[in-house]
Amino acid sequence: MFAALEALCARIVRRWPVLCAGLVIVAYAYPGALNWDSGDQLLHARHHNLGDWHPPVMGVYWRWLELVVAGPLAMLLLQAGLFVYGVYALLCRRLAPRAAAWLTLAVAAFPPVLTPLAVVWKDAQMAGFLVAGLALALRPERRPRAIGLALLVLASAVRDNGAAVLPPLCLLITAGWQLRGRHRTVAAAAALVLAIAGVAVVANRLATHQHRYPWYNSLAIHDLAGGLCHEAALSDPDVLTYLSGVPLRDAVPRRDLQRAICRHYTPRVWFGLTSADDAPFPSTASADERAAIRRAWLAMVRDHTAAYLGHRWDVMRGVLGLTDDAIWEPVCGGFVASQAQADALDFHYTPAPLQVRLRDWFATAWAATVLYRPWLYAALSLLVLLYARARRDPLIGAVVASGLVYEASFFLGAASPDFRYSHWMIVCGVLGAILAVGDALTRRRCRTAGASSTASCG
Repeated sequence: MFAALEALCARIVRRWPVLCAGLVIVAYAYPGALNWDSGDQLLHARHHNLGDWHPPVMGVYWRWLELVVAGPLAMLLLQAGLFVYGVYALLCRRLAPRAAAWLTLAVAAFPPVLTPLAVVWKDAQMAGFLVAGLALALRPERRPRAIGLALLVLASAVRDNGAAVLPPLCLLITAGWQLRGRHRTVAAAAALVLAIAGVAVVANRLATHQHRYPWYNSLAIHDLAGGLCHEAALSDPDVLTYLSGVPLRDAVPRRDLQRAICRHYTPRVWFGLTSADDAPFPSTASADERAAIRRAWLAMVRDHTAAYLGHRWDVMRGVLGLTDDAIWEPVCGGFVASQAQADALDFHYTPAPLQVRLRDWFATAWAATVLYRPWLYAALSLLVLLYARARRDPLIGAVVASGLVYEASFFLGAASPDFRYSHWMIVCGVLGAILAVGDALTRRRCRTAGASSTASCG
């Protein structure tokens, strides 16, 4: 017993930077920040009334964790622990344990990675599930592999577009199954993607108590208005034909309708189209109105493709930080969205002085720099992907490709330019760059030592 305890202590001492990585996240974020979305999720979870505006699976396991610790702390520990473990395990596949431990600490403390991890929201939860799930799914043992696949299901379930991360990762996973032939590997990867995404969709549907139809009341309306405002001047009858059946508020003038709608449109966010006092569209829609919105959206994409793509590109420019606008919530401004929400949640926390200083420092000295512009990590990921292709490195290629594919999904799916949307691509870009540099240094060391290959260098 004492020998086992001594071995455990020695192992912890050798990996103390990994523990420090977790402590950095928890010390900065304790007890876990809540924005409006995550606070709303917690309220619905407590009242057993989960809606589909946010993925309800997250509300289900949050309710279970609240049986042990009320509030966001348990969720913070979950996402921080999974993230740190996953990063360390993935880096250990190519780097020495000591180097991997120190680099895990560096990744966790890197502000563009750290600040989204401080908030208990679906993006940070997804990142934790993904890195830990991938690390476990790549293990040869069946039990860790099964746990890893279960974590990938959760990662896909907690984001509406979470399935976009799966194809490169599943291809990497099935490549390790040593199936005969490339076609079988690709087919197995496709089946795995469909299985994981399918289970996630079914789980969310089973957990939904209240349907709020978020696509119809946000993204679809944003696309319709964006396509309309990217078109040339249209007559009022043409606009009404364009929006055939789509509900309009009675206060919206039927004369010069295109200008009246475009006055509320901005590619940056959809809120003004439904939430403003004089917004042109209602915030909810009946079943018949939802059908009309769907028909109008499909017709717009088909008949006004250039205008639709122009609108989507303007939105994507904001997501990537290619505009002059300030980055959307790079650092969470507080530990709760509003005093009313804090009262409803009974969550009142006064941040420590160090937390306040770090938050202000990140928001002023870091968030205004290029390091908080997602396009930088898109470019970095593309460079690393080219390196991985040249070296035929499946691990590096799958990691950065996952981040790029996920980011690309926002070209169709974003209705605001939240910085947290790019968090997974940033994580993948940083991890891929570290792995690529490590691989390059290993190859250089091998050449210097006269070895014939990296593998022979150990």
